[in-house]
Amino acid sequence: MRFLLVLLILCFTSVAHAEDFQSWLSSYKQRAIATGVPAAVVNRALYNIAPNDMVIRLDQKQPEGHMTLAEYVEKTVTPKRIETGKQRLAENRALLSHVQQIYGVPPSIIVALWGKESEFGSFMGNTETISALATLAYEGRRRAFFEQELLNAIVLTQRLNIDPRAMTGSWAGAIGQCQFMPSNYIKFALDGNGNRRVDLWRELPDVFASMANLLVHEGWRRGEGWGQRVDLPPGFDKNLLGRDKAGRDIRFWEQLGVQFNQQVPASNRQNIRLYQPDGTDGPSYALYPNFDVLMRWNHSGYFATAVGRLSDHLENRQ
Repeated sequence: MRFLLVLLILCFTSVAHAEDFQSWLSSYKQRAIATGVPAAVVNRALYNIAPNDMVIRLDQKQPEGHMTLAEYVEKTVTPKRIETGKQRLAENRALLSHVQQIYGVPPSIIVALWGKESEFGSFMGNTETISALATLAYEGRRRAFFEQELLNAIVLTQRLNIDPRAMTGSWAGAIGQCQFMPSNYIKFALDGNGNRRVDLWRELPDVFASMANLLVHEGWRRGEGWGQRVDLPPGFDKNLLGRDKAGRDIRFWEQLGVQFNQQVPASNRQNIRLYQPDGTDGPSYALYPNFDVLMRWNHSGYFATAVGRLSDHLENRQ
């Protein structure tokens, strides 16, 4: 009897969930068409879609709060990823150097992001993008953001002449080897090889140029690093730590006993913050302004730190 009751409750919840989604979807279609996107394009993209429970579960399992930064870096900056990254860096050095000349973004940063986002293009995700974005928009935690991304994805299916069901990517709606959200694809994707098309799934010149273009638009500072590991003295004042603190001159930190393990770029010496998210038993980092650019790529301090650490390994700077 208890099993039957639970089953009935689950069935009722599922039906109510589906009805609520269809109500939201009907409203969204009208609003999407009102922006000027042809009704046929909207209806084709949103035909017969349903909420994806896996997407909701993954959205609720972000790394912060579930593991320490040290654990996250160990999990993501692996020996295999470092080895593969060095190989890809060497294989594409000429192309990456050309991109660096134009945009000022180091090859190691681009390759680190490439590796972190899609395993250097080997895994770009297999979740239907339209379904994922519709689910996240309906869920409501960041409804305005995901409703706009869904609209941009619908526009992309028309612009790139892609079957909506064939557009796949991450569970969060990111697509291509660089895992751009649809809005970033529209704003920053470039034709890097001059063939008059932009393909972030298959063409590395487009992928690398687009990544650098996004970073520059987000404020990447040429000739500067992202940050580095540092050693703090015993009893260091915790009130001075934090990504949100004002930057200090390197001499201020050195006078307090902070030890920098790499040379600090001249243009970074006046604007350094310290970051120690795991407490005194965890690693400490000096952060430069370019760290904030990596944060604007992905709003996670864990992600930005892992990309920075991977880029250090690729250039043998540990």
